[in-house]
Amino acid sequence: MKARKMNSTVAAAVALTLMAATASLTNAEPSNKDLSRALGQPVMMRTLMHYADGAYMAPTSIILKSERDWQEWSNSMVAAGKAVAAEACPSGVDWTHEAVLVVALGQGGGWVDLPRANRVALHTEVDLVVGPGPMESSPCQVVAMDKRMLQNVRLNPSTPVQGLSVAVPVYVSPSASPMQVAGSGAMETLNASWGAVKAEYR
Repeated sequence: MKARKMNSTVAAAVALTLMAATASLTNAEPSNKDLSRALGQPVMMRTLMHYADGAYMAPTSIILKSERDWQEWSNSMVAAGKAVAAEACPSGVDWTHEAVLVVALGQGGGWVDLPRANRVALHTEVDLVVGPGPMESSPCQVVAMDKRMLQNVRLNPSTPVQGLSVAVPVYVSPSASPMQVAGSGAMETLNASWGAVKAEYR
């Protein structure tokens, strides 16, 4: 009889503990960003440039994979009236293994910060923190990251930025052949594991 009483007491205590844990999890309601960080793999980034008032006059985001890409893109921004001058290529980039991500908010954009990035399934999600600032400012940040993390880079802005795409394109040189353009991201997609593909599909 005593043994049965003890077992029922233990069972009741366990049941109460499980109910309390379930209630706390239900009330937590983690955000999509929290889930991404929990499920994702941190991506290392190095800040190369961080301007409160940079050269870029229009909201833009781009991935550049070589010094030539940087020079071509920078000159094209000036030609299109989206930059006041061609920005010098940042030094210290290992272009064999790294690429460069540029995020600019354009004139009157306030200030910008890219504090962290995570690889989630087939995407690299980069947190973008945006804050108020002087109307004449043109904030910009340039970071280097591993080339293996370039497939499907997306921004997670703290505040939506008009004219800034969430999906970050990879720069393709106008002189690139059709085969180079078609294959620019295909191999990275094919190298993904089947588990990652299934997770992305879900």
